[in-house]
Amino acid sequence: MSAKLGLSPVALGLATVVLAAWLVWLWWLAYFHTGDDVVTWSRLVLLLHSVEAVAFAAAGAVFGTQVHKQRADEANQRAAKAEDAADKGKMLAAAVRAEARAEQGSVEEKSFARTAGSESLRLANPIMGESQ
Repeated sequence: MSAKLGLSPVALGLATVVLAAWLVWLWWLAYFHTGDDVVTWSRLVLLLHSVEAVAFAAAGAVFGTQVHKQRADEANQRAAKAEDAADKGKMLAAAVRAEARAEQGSVEEKSFARTAGSESLRLANPIMGESQ
């Protein structure tokens, strides 16, 4: 259940390149094209918006996987605790069923039931948090 979460190194590198390209493009527009006419400026800004959309998607992927990884780790911890509790419950249920079957049986089985009863109690006390 421990699947690797997050971006692959290639995807992380590509996201970084796209974000860097967007920042360089912003700088390039501000430094070299502030005095251009309206038509040229409009075309350059239109191209910038295309790159900007991809850059924001890349930023969302980078930051989103980090948040998702933290939540998945917490969920895995909760699932492990719940699985442990379920295993203990199954173990206790098996002991109680064995005790019930033995109490319904022959004299030899009833003798076993007294032992199984103490075994059930021994299993139940740590599960329920009570001292023996």
